[in-house]
Amino acid sequence: MNIRILSTSWQKACGAMFKRSMGETGFVFVYPVAETRLFHTFFCPPLRLVALDEQGKISFERTVPPNRFVSLPATRIVIETAPDFDYAPHLPEILRAIPDCSSKAAGWDESVPVKDLLFALIARSVADMRRVHQAHHRAGVEVRPEVLQRNFAVWERGQIASSAAFLLDLSGASMYRFPPTAISLARRVLNVESQYLDEILAASVAGQPWKVDFPRLCLRCGRAASWRMAIPAPPLPAEIAWRYLRPENHVLLCNKCAERLKWGRDAQMRINLAWGLWGARFEAFWLWHKAITSGGLAWDKQNYPLWPRENGGWVWRTGSGHLLHTDPRPPFGVQRTPEQQAVLARFLGEAARRGQGGDTPLLSMLTLSVE
Repeated sequence: MNIRILSTSWQKACGAMFKRSMGETGFVFVYPVAETRLFHTFFCPPLRLVALDEQGKISFERTVPPNRFVSLPATRIVIETAPDFDYAPHLPEILRAIPDCSSKAAGWDESVPVKDLLFALIARSVADMRRVHQAHHRAGVEVRPEVLQRNFAVWERGQIASSAAFLLDLSGASMYRFPPTAISLARRVLNVESQYLDEILAASVAGQPWKVDFPRLCLRCGRAASWRMAIPAPPLPAEIAWRYLRPENHVLLCNKCAERLKWGRDAQMRINLAWGLWGARFEAFWLWHKAITSGGLAWDKQNYPLWPRENGGWVWRTGSGHLLHTDPRPPFGVQRTPEQQAVLARFLGEAARRGQGGDTPLLSMLTLSVE
């Protein structure tokens, strides 16, 4: 675990804002005394918040989705991690790493984080409106959907729409003054994006790029490889088709292994291998794919950005599409049936059949037992 101790007011105000994922990093907020505190997850990935009291005992623990305020009990130390990261074995290390905060010089002015938070949120939102303005190349122009589609990915459009809504919400307060152009653009953006607003907002939290951060070694032989799409996106609007770019629809193979498996010519093999690799995750994606291509689908995308609640389970391993489990991650630790294990072993070789990695480091990380 990579421990980062946040002690200054600015560090505490920013926290995990604008991070795509916490990974194996843990943020530790240190305060001089235990007091009730108000935390937020605006512009943050889903987080697990753990609060420790004056004696170092856990007084609060909860997984919190983005865009929430959280009231904490009397707290001296707060730990932020990824929702599925097991922080417990690292608690002694965290407590040892925390400096002595008993002196008054280490005090925290609680008014500073609120000011810095609002400043960061406003600056980010105004910057997003500036990006929209620059994409249109001239002042006073109407926001055009084709310009947004050409210049911004769907997940970026979702973030821009969130910024637009944030600015409009604050613009009614007499204490805030924003550039008139930013407010005008915010209204136009929401008007233009109204048809697919729920979809692009879902993409902003579940459709962000992931390939750069994922492993790049072939699951079958261990050579340099690329993530290959199992089911090509059908002729759907980009605001819906972004789910085909999710990891659950990809398999990591090198060119040589892809050719041996006839990846480009055998559609059923691609589906079977993705099913074996991603288990319940691919099953949930497959149900969504069949439904969306047969006439449409509607559900609560705010709480379930990936697919309807009934498509998956309750946690990552069992195919959950819940907001708390939408962060893209490699296929390690998913739930697989014996049939899926057999398919995975068949396509990935004898090493997988024995439950060993052999010369393939990534293969050894796949959970081949029933969970």
